[in-house]
Parts: sequence; C-alpha cells; structure tokens
Amino acid sequence: MTTPLALLVFDDGHVFRGRPWGATGRAVGSMVINTSISGYQTAVTDPKNAGSLLVMTSPHVGNVGVHDADAASDRCHASGIIVREPARLASNWQSSGEFEPLLVTGGVVGICRVDTRAITQLVVAHPQIRAGIFSGDALPESVVDLNPTTPLPHSVVDTLTSYVRSEQQETR
Repeated sequence: MTTPLALLVFDDGHVFRGRPWGATGRAVGSMVINTSISGYQTAVTDPKNAGSLLVMTSPHVGNVGVHDADAASDRCHASGIIVREPARLASNWQSSGEFEPLLVTGGVVGICRVDTRAITQLVVAHPQIRAGIFSGDALPESVVDLNPTTPLPHSVVDTLTSYVRSEQQETR
C-alpha cells in the first residue's frame, strides 16, 4: 500500500511533497506565514485569511485542539494549511475536540510533513508568490502511486504550476 500523497506547488515551479491533512482536494491562493505557537484555530477561522494558504511555522500543530471561544468566526476562511507535523491528539483541558476534523468539515485543504522552514524562506524571499495544495482526487493519476523517491514527471509539475498561475489570473 502506498502512502497518501499531497503536493504543494508554487507558481515559480517549486514543489514540496507531503501527506494530506485536513480536507483533501485542491486549494490555490496567496501565502500567509503564521508564526504563533498556538492560535491555529483562530488563524483558519479569521476572515482576513479568506482564500489564503497558511504556513504554520510552529513545528507541531493541533496539540491544543479546538475550543469554541478560540474561533474568530463561525466558519473556516483559509483555503489551505501547511504544517510540518500534525499532533496525533489534542491535550488541552479546554479542548472540545481535535483540530483536523475542523479542517475537514471547513473544507481547508492541508498538507503536512513538509519543510515549513524552507517554505517560509521561499515566501519571505518572494512575498507575492502563490501556491496550490493538491491531494486526493485533485492529484493527477500518474503521481498517486509513485514511490516517494521517484522524481515527479515534468509534465505533472508543468500542469500543476500552470493551474496555479491560471488561478492567479482569475483572482485579479
């Protein structure tokens, strides 16, 4: 059995491989760096992050879980989330549940097990860069069963990069 794959593709051609986390599918948007060590529920429900892909710089996300008082609004506004390592379970006495189900029900497409330090450096160097997260049915069939060490076909990278670029044109 192969490990589920998720791809983070930037409009300049950079690609990061990871695993799906949260909702699966496709999310394209501008990048927002979140440097807090908590408050991730607030970040995804904050209307100012509407349509954005959040890069969480804290290495562990989800360990506090969710709490109704921590929501910035009544729904998720971010379209995607990028984390290094998701917590396996919430361990906060105020938690009313795990973080990942909130992402799934809110339609926030996520990728985990990626180098968020390298992604942050890329975004800082190119603040206007846009990206897309692709997982589940949004992945081309030719990459679903690839070995993690097999290079991605150039045609796939070009297709996904052009999709991110075309989405950029539509939102202007």
